[in-house]
Amino acid sequence: MAKKKSNKKDIVKFLEEKGKEFSQELKNNATEWELKFLDILKQLGYKFEFQVPVICNKKHLYILDFLLTDYQLFIELDGKQHFTKEGKKKDNLRTKRLRKEGYEPLRFANKQIDAFSIEQLKNIIETKIKLICQKKIHQAE
Repeated sequence: MAKKKSNKKDIVKFLEEKGKEFSQELKNNATEWELKFLDILKQLGYKFEFQVPVICNKKHLYILDFLLTDYQLFIELDGKQHFTKEGKKKDNLRTKRLRKEGYEPLRFANKQIDAFSIEQLKNIIETKIKLICQKKIHQAE
């Protein structure tokens, strides 16, 4: 039994180290949409982190594009690969696992970042935050 715990600790430590590496690599190679959205979040004044490693169930490593830390809201910017059958399947599994850890998703296609105004993006984010807060209130009742 102790051996399994040690192995899980080793796996988590490995995932944490890899998460830091992958996160930094993604920051260094940010897409034009990520850089644009990064600037938008700064303008809107949200407290957030960029390219955040998260480990689910002590065995699945995910890097979140953006995490609004006050709300456990993760925002993903999706390129073409996310709209394939396989991409959608992976994203759904990822979202399911992240929700179990207490995170809520908000996804934008890259082209939406170009098409929407800052005000429209702000309204979408604020609506999602309100839904998260309402959900927490209902869970507490």
